[in-house]
Amino acid sequence: TFPSTGLWLVRGFFTCRGNSSTPQVQGIINTTVNNSSYNVVAKRQQYCASDPGYQSMEVTYLFDVTDTANRKVKFSVTGTTNSYWVCDTYVLMNGASFTKIGST
Repeated sequence: TFPSTGLWLVRGFFTCRGNSSTPQVQGIINTTVNNSSYNVVAKRQQYCASDPGYQSMEVTYLFDVTDTANRKVKFSVTGTTNSYWVCDTYVLMNGASFTKIGST
């Protein structure tokens, strides 16, 4: 839930790797304006680096939050065979940020 109404810059960042020549991944931002039906509003697709390399991606969306009870965001990721999402105990490699940049 957003803490206040306004224009929010929503960022999702993800890190992947692959073990074949052309693994593809997608980072996706979904939003709802009625707290029920979600729609894809931003998507980024790219190839992953082959193991042992890593590839990072960022997907962004400017969300006009006029109702904090019903306007929400969720993230999803997909990948082809032989693509993997990478995590680390000590380094932030996947996550999201929300920055309020103005009023509606």
